[in-house]
Amino acid sequence: MAPKINISKLESLTGLPNIARMNPSASAIINKGVNPISFSASFDKVLKESLMALLKPLGQIPEVEDSKIEAYAVISAMGHTYFNFQLQKLKELAISFGMNEAEASKTISDMLWGTTETLFKSGLSYNEVVDLVPVKPMGEVEEIIKGYYDQYLNGIYNKIKP
Repeated sequence: MAPKINISKLESLTGLPNIARMNPSASAIINKGVNPISFSASFDKVLKESLMALLKPLGQIPEVEDSKIEAYAVISAMGHTYFNFQLQKLKELAISFGMNEAEASKTISDMLWGTTETLFKSGLSYNEVVDLVPVKPMGEVEEIIKGYYDQYLNGIYNKIKP
């Protein structure tokens, strides 16, 4: 990962024909990462196939346009940090409410999977999905949290974008 240094710049600096930029994800540690990669136009096809086969165990390796690597960095690589503390807090609360650690972990994992599937694959609009749950304990602070996302994620994106 080389923020601010795209493939064109790396080619001009090095003169090398086989340049790739990849954005590894923390979930690659359990072979579930989203690890986007981009290649120079002159990248050798056989070498590319070998590299992709080598990286495949890390999880998903989508080939993306070089201009999108920083967007993937903010969303898929740094995205863990937006949720880890929240998920840990939910687990702590679940345990304090009487669940054991295994129950809490499974319930939160299953809930998150269902949440993403409902939001992105149900065919329902965002508002229809939100309306499926009538009680919204975090409703009062939702706009504040969204504001933090806008402020901090736009800030980091603008900082790392070439």
